[in-house]
Amino acid sequence: MCTACTRLIVLFSLVSAAASLAAQTMGCVLPADGQIMYVSYTQGIGTLYAYDVTLRMTTQIPGPRFSFRSGPAWESDGQRFAFTRENDVYMNNVNTGETINLTTSTALDGSPAWSPDGLTLTFVSDRNFVNYDLYMLNLVDKQVSYLGYHSSDEDQPVWSPDGRRLAFISNRDFNYEIYALDLETGRERRLTRNRQLDYYPVWSPDSRAIAFTTGRDGNLEIYVMNADGSEPRNLTNHPSNDQRPMWSPDGTRLLFVSERDGLSEIYMMNRDGTNVQRVTHNNRRDSFPAWLP
Repeated sequence: MCTACTRLIVLFSLVSAAASLAAQTMGCVLPADGQIMYVSYTQGIGTLYAYDVTLRMTTQIPGPRFSFRSGPAWESDGQRFAFTRENDVYMNNVNTGETINLTTSTALDGSPAWSPDGLTLTFVSDRNFVNYDLYMLNLVDKQVSYLGYHSSDEDQPVWSPDGRRLAFISNRDFNYEIYALDLETGRERRLTRNRQLDYYPVWSPDSRAIAFTTGRDGNLEIYVMNADGSEPRNLTNHPSNDQRPMWSPDGTRLLFVSERDGLSEIYMMNRDGTNVQRVTHNNRRDSFPAWLP
């Protein structure tokens, strides 16, 4: 293990212990460890950072740099993340610092998403030379399987934590809407229906709700709906653009990206949209938030 990675692990151990003690002293309940990961961009190049919610301390993470609109898709335990570079999907091991290319293809591959057990990556590719479809990569035998052809584009796949369904977006109905694929039966279900874009779906930890970004109110807002698409409701209700929601491990809060204070920054709120708090404060563009266990 590299020296920088060893120091980072020791630092997070100390931070976690201090955070836990502070929480007990103040009598408050915090999400596990309170580690928020995000990418901060300067001149189009992104660097990975970790933010401790309790101590309000930010630490730069050693590892690869990210191009604009490309960020890490984290494994559930936070030990590895996948990302897109030069039209391929790569995987980085946080503990060892090793980065490997997973999809050495002439096609355009991207939007990786982890299965809950960490054994499979779903991604999108135009390797059929027609449109972007959904594929699965078995990380054990490195075999790629096809999830089914559709004449329109699919993107942004994300697994439900119970491993039963895959949410994704598709423009098959003339604009991007959110769909869910039952991985056992192969049946698909359309979850959103409006004339504006719906995208960046993300499942709640109990697989019972989906938060997403939508343009249905004339700007970008964060909505949440039941897993079957019912009862969509606006959580942000702000004239600025809010997007890229991400759940806390315990499902009580959501991270999101907003430009409400001028620059793209990371914010958090309760799952009902109350108690909005700004997380990052800098002159860079912050995006791709993730709240790790």
